[in-house]
Amino acid sequence: METARAAWRRLEPVHAMIYFAPEARRRYANLGLSGRAGYFTSRSAAFGPASADLVISTFYNFHPECVRKAVDGAWDTTTPQQVLDARYAAAGEALRRAGIHEFPHLDEVLALTRRAADAAREHAQGRPLFAAHAALSWPQEPVLQLWHAQTLLRESAETAKSRAC
Repeated sequence: METARAAWRRLEPVHAMIYFAPEARRRYANLGLSGRAGYFTSRSAAFGPASADLVISTFYNFHPECVRKAVDGAWDTTTPQQVLDARYAAAGEALRRAGIHEFPHLDEVLALTRRAADAAREHAQGRPLFAAHAALSWPQEPVLQLWHAQTLLRESAETAKSRAC
């Protein structure tokens, strides 16, 4: 258990940075998404054009009105594929800016992380965000493969916790 926690502490920032990276905000804004719309649509885009009700039920730890305000009308201005493309492009830019692509053990970390993400597929029940992201194709670039693997692990392990909007 301690090994799993240590791995999570080191790798969670690889995924979580997307929610704070200026590259993501800029790319979402270019699609007509502002504020929380970028967060909710980018994280739920793997579902396709998900309704606010679906996102509310999946993101049960956020206040429903916060989610509804962010998602209502979002798919009128962009498509899920455009949002996914923007999210991956932003993740790649931000991770390269941080120097992840120069990490000396990237191949080893990627292999282990991808192996863990693939193993998590056997326990996808009750994890709709994980299942949706697991259905996406693996990116070609190693930095994005690491980000995708960590996204899968994060969505697989996501637990109920209260979050303010």
